[in-house]
Amino acid sequence: MNSTFEETILAKEMRRARQARRSLGKAFEENALARRLLAGASVAALVGMMGVSGSAVADAETLGADTIWASDGTYTSGDADGTDAAAGDTVELNSYTLTVTNNGIADDGSGTNTFQVGAVTDSTDTNTTNNDGAVAVTTYAMGSNNLSVTFSGDVAAAGGVTVTSSANNSATATFSGASVTSVITLDRTNAGDVDVIFDSGATAQTVSGAITTSTAAASDTNTTVSITSDDVTFTNTVGDAGLDTLAIGASSNAANATFQAAVQAGSITITDSSTANFDAQTAAFSVTGAITGDGTGTINVVDEGGEAPAKVTFASAVDTTGDSGTTDTINIGDGSDAGNAQFEDAVNATAIHITSGDAANEASTADFDDAVTADTITLTSDATGGAATATFAGDVTGAITLTDDTNVSSIEFDGDGGNQTIDAAIIAGGSGHGDVTVSNATGTVTFNSALGGDPDNEGNALGDLTLGTGSQTVFSDSVYVTSVNMGGTTANFAGDVNATSGINFSADGTATFDGDTAQTVTGAMTADTNDYGNITVSNTGGTVTFMDTLGSDTAALGTLTLDSGSTTVFNATVDATTLDIDGATVTFENAVTVTTVSLADGTTIMVSGENFDTGETVITASTANVTGDITIDIAGANKLDAVGESLTILSASTLNDDNATYKAVDSSLFDYDIDTTTEEGNVIVTITKALDMASSESALYEVLTALADSDEMSSASSTIYNALLNSSTEEKTLRQAVLQADTLGAAASAAIGVASQVTGVAATRLASLRSGQQYAGTTGFAAGDAADLSKAFWVRSFGGWTDQDERSGVDGYDADTYGVAFGVDTQVTDRSRVGVALAYANTDVDGDGAADSQVDIDGLHFTLYGDYTVDDYYLQGMLSYARSENDISEDVAGVIRTADYDADQYTVSVSGGMPVPLKGDAFFTPMAGLDWTHVDSDSYTTSGADDFDLEVNPDDVDAVVASLGAKYHTTIRKNNGNLIPSIYAGLTYDFVGDEAQATSAYTGGGSAFTTTGSDPARFGGELDLNLTYDNGLFSASVGYGLDIKSDYTNHGAMIQTRWKF
Repeated sequence: MNSTFEETILAKEMRRARQARRSLGKAFEENALARRLLAGASVAALVGMMGVSGSAVADAETLGADTIWASDGTYTSGDADGTDAAAGDTVELNSYTLTVTNNGIADDGSGTNTFQVGAVTDSTDTNTTNNDGAVAVTTYAMGSNNLSVTFSGDVAAAGGVTVTSSANNSATATFSGASVTSVITLDRTNAGDVDVIFDSGATAQTVSGAITTSTAAASDTNTTVSITSDDVTFTNTVGDAGLDTLAIGASSNAANATFQAAVQAGSITITDSSTANFDAQTAAFSVTGAITGDGTGTINVVDEGGEAPAKVTFASAVDTTGDSGTTDTINIGDGSDAGNAQFEDAVNATAIHITSGDAANEASTADFDDAVTADTITLTSDATGGAATATFAGDVTGAITLTDDTNVSSIEFDGDGGNQTIDAAIIAGGSGHGDVTVSNATGTVTFNSALGGDPDNEGNALGDLTLGTGSQTVFSDSVYVTSVNMGGTTANFAGDVNATSGINFSADGTATFDGDTAQTVTGAMTADTNDYGNITVSNTGGTVTFMDTLGSDTAALGTLTLDSGSTTVFNATVDATTLDIDGATVTFENAVTVTTVSLADGTTIMVSGENFDTGETVITASTANVTGDITIDIAGANKLDAVGESLTILSASTLNDDNATYKAVDSSLFDYDIDTTTEEGNVIVTITKALDMASSESALYEVLTALADSDEMSSASSTIYNALLNSSTEEKTLRQAVLQADTLGAAASAAIGVASQVTGVAATRLASLRSGQQYAGTTGFAAGDAADLSKAFWVRSFGGWTDQDERSGVDGYDADTYGVAFGVDTQVTDRSRVGVALAYANTDVDGDGAADSQVDIDGLHFTLYGDYTVDDYYLQGMLSYARSENDISEDVAGVIRTADYDADQYTVSVSGGMPVPLKGDAFFTPMAGLDWTHVDSDSYTTSGADDFDLEVNPDDVDAVVASLGAKYHTTIRKNNGNLIPSIYAGLTYDFVGDEAQATSAYTGGGSAFTTTGSDPARFGGELDLNLTYDNGLFSASVGYGLDIKSDYTNHGAMIQTRWKF
């Protein structure tokens, strides 16, 4: 190349360098040495050289003046050390400015020009005083190529790094070195995107220079700081009002960034399983900008300084859940180091963990100033460190778990902006773990889920529940805590309240129990000062039961108000200033002491339990105001059990009851009388007499008296005893406790009915064997043909369904009987036959009485039968014996009383008939019979009811039943056999009409009494329908029977088959 050509090329390069300087507004020296960055190489080739691998070895470039790296592949301009520049070269600024730009590079259509610079330092000479060198990353304003510059080494430009875009193209600066001490400025002067990326790969990176934006800004500039590597720590501020986005994690690259100073951006994103750590070990700082995520990220607020943590304040909303549905977490403290965070806007996360540190003063604290939504919120305190605490000022959704280890985890609800709704079950990690405080004095705090576990299902109680002065709290579900401390507060409870160490009023507050189902309040209710603490019961959907004492003789509670329609039970003593019963129902099981008591119209006072003896007082007051109708029921006072004994319901120094009417509720055992002595201020209820009772009730009364004087009784006896003394259950229990007359009569009646069926089976068998058309016999053949039937075996099934209605004041019953009979017989003469039968029958009896009594009867019957038959008449007879096993079950106030016993049964039956021929093969047969049955039942003793078991001695039962009727039958020949339909109708009469009767006595004492079953109807009617098919060798019959008496109906059915042998 000749010198003239070289001068021409150099002149062109100089002109283009001057143009670049003018466009950047900077003065450069005319003798700046041009450096070639990518001589003759494409952008793709330059990218291939990044990382300084292979033969591309990075050099150190030392600036002697402000220098521009602006490559088009043919030249550079500036003042360096005179050698060609290469990707990855390190730069020593020497107080000069290095400008990296794509100025002068033609639009090659690739979209982005990529540069790589190595480490950047001010000076390697420690004696150099001018150390304010700077770096500018500037996109050329012409063309359509963006600029991307990567600093692969440490960057320590004291003058800072400025990244500037143009109106057409974006500028991106990526820092990959281990240390960045320079201030980094994102220049928003021109339109276009300005991006700064921290990506050190697997190498830890520390950024100690602040990250800022320029004051001046174009309207459509977009600034972003991205963190895409695993370990980046920012010790200085990151962002300001001009930073649009801070992105932690990107493009499936999980990042881990630690911030030790203020952070500000328009939005902060945590994605791709990345972690953002906020460490205020140096000083408190704030995080400004809405934080969002994709549901995979984690926020850690941990002070790693090993001391009481400074606070990190999140000034904007935090919502890291995203749309993926995967886990995201906010951790405040990590068990080793503590954390201190304040969230000034709403928080939405999958899980929030607040965990104290393990050293002294390492308490972790979280303040939530707005709504919080999370699946789980956990607080865990360390034994040697501090406690974990959280304060909520807004609504909370999610399950909160509090776990202690020496130090106590606690949460507080202190909203100062109005109402709070807590849709979060609050759970104790162990027994007594976690304190809860409500200090919101400007609105109502509503807990829609339970506090603590369910004590009936081995749940854990929380620690202390404190309701601060001025607060208003609504508990929509149960509360299970160690204690409740109520200041000057109002609290509404809709569920059970269980405070194992009690409920204390430290100021004058009010507790209202207003659920719509039964509520139980467990724990003594006390007051620091007399007249502190008011209680209102407005629940009209269930009974509210106070299990423990209310007030004391040294510090009475304030006002107890029982609203109209409510039902309340006080199991222990009550001390209060005022008791106002406004038409409510209230049960006292212990004494009540008040200054003033008011009983309004419709009030019912009930007394129960073991704590009141004759002559004692239920309510003691200075003043009593009573108006309207007052009902008093003392049947449940178990120690009052004799005529003349009394109980003072109300004793007042001043009794104002001129407009009052008192009514005593009589029990099934006693009459009561009310005596009002206004001058003495007493309302006294006295037992005036025992009611006129049947012998069974008198015996029961004797048992009750004996039990009342005993020191202890069994569980079964106690259950029945209390049911008998409870006005709502006594009448039914009284009817249950005596021997059940319904099934007593049913057992005897069923036994007689089965005996009749069994003898009827034998009679039907004999009828089927009589030869000749007049008897509808085996075949209807001539008498001589019957010789072939000298011996035969037969089997017959039978059943019956009985419905006995109430009769003579005794409840009825239903009975179902199923049985089968087997027999064999032989012809002894041409006119007579004898046989033997064995039958089994089962009868189930269900009584309609109060005790739902049931009897199961299994019987085995042995019968001898025979007949004498001639053409004009027949006579037949049966002797039967049966042995049955009877099992009884009765329900007495929920206690099952059972017994089993045996019974013997004897039956004699004779009958006859005279067939009269009608037209064709039809016959009409008048019939008559007489049956005697005797039932002898064993004595027995029931079990299961202890003192209320019965020793029972049943009487024998006899029945002598005469029958008179007629049968019509005909024979229809079918092929090789005969079809024989028949119908019988008749009347019956029982000459004895014996009632079932038994003498009984309770095993718990008392005299014997007699129980009588219903008076059986004597007249009855019978209807039988039968159809038989017989071919001489085999016969089959089906039949239906109906037995009707007054209040009694029995349906029967049978199937019979016979084979000749």
